[in-house]
Amino acid sequence: MCTYKRLLLTTFYVLVTTLGYGKKDAPSITYMLQQSKTNEERLDTYNKIFKQLEFSNNDSLIHYLQIGLKEFKENKFIKGEAALLAMLGGAYSIKGMMPAAKNHANGALYLFKKLDDKNGMATVNNSLGIIEGKAGNYKNALEHFYTALKLFEQMGNEEGVIKTYVKLGVAYELSDNLEEGLSYYQKALTSQQGKPPSGDLITLYNNIGSLYCRKGAFKAAIPYFEKALDLTSSPKFKQMRCYPLLNLGKAY
Repeated sequence: MCTYKRLLLTTFYVLVTTLGYGKKDAPSITYMLQQSKTNEERLDTYNKIFKQLEFSNNDSLIHYLQIGLKEFKENKFIKGEAALLAMLGGAYSIKGMMPAAKNHANGALYLFKKLDDKNGMATVNNSLGIIEGKAGNYKNALEHFYTALKLFEQMGNEEGVIKTYVKLGVAYELSDNLEEGLSYYQKALTSQQGKPPSGDLITLYNNIGSLYCRKGAFKAAIPYFEKALDLTSSPKFKQMRCYPLLNLGKAY
């Protein structure tokens, strides 16, 4: 049986070009940091660095985040320390360094709880769920995802709720509870109605199609892959086009 590509609403399954640690990114990042004076400004800059390097240069990203973490610890800026720990957890997870990823994520969760930062707690619980899921610990993963879902619901954070629905769907699917997985995918799809096209929606269509393929329902899967493919006709999403193309070829 064919293995179908499944996309997560995380930073772990994106087609990218890996660059070496080097001079290309350093000058612009150095300039960004030099222009950032306050703790809040520097935290915003480290967020931008994370988005800039998380796929293209992970080693460089970890280097800069470690510098930032040391800086925020010395400044006793707990909010920044928590955020940098969370980012490092994500960076280590991308590299497959799961013990380091888990340690940093748990450190971030501890500080976010200390700050009573519900958004931080929810985000890190989702990260811990992904880490546990990658290790095959789906029961633990589900516990983290449900904790995140409850927090996002309390805050009225619709985007967080939708993304957590998909993570729950993936966790149930990978633990072979296909009906429960499909239920959460459909909840996410319903919540996406009326929203602009997005990479998240492409991911969701691919996930639903892949699940139907696992059930042997290939005809049911094809429309979802076609919808994903249609959305990737936009230049904005062209890097995701290979997934629905590959899946359609296998489904047919």
